[in-house]
Amino acid sequence: NPTHTYTTPGDYTVSLSITIGTQTITETNEITIVALPTTPALVTLQQCDDDTDGFSAFNLNEAIPDIIADPSTVTITFHPTENDAR
Repeated sequence: NPTHTYTTPGDYTVSLSITIGTQTITETNEITIVALPTTPALVTLQQCDDDTDGFSAFNLNEAIPDIIADPSTVTITFHPTENDAR
């Protein structure tokens, strides 16, 4: 399970070579690593519990402009758990 972490954005050529016995197969692809979006260090979300039942629904899509400066450059989705996001 080879891995590599790219430290800077850019275009890269990635090659994989597999040797089985005396035969070697090499695959090469071009990939683009994009920069992580800039986000604020902390966003405070406030929500009122209108019926005082201890529950309140959040529309996190309304918070997107507070989370990232230019939301048109990325796709943002919200999930109940990390596993649901995969």
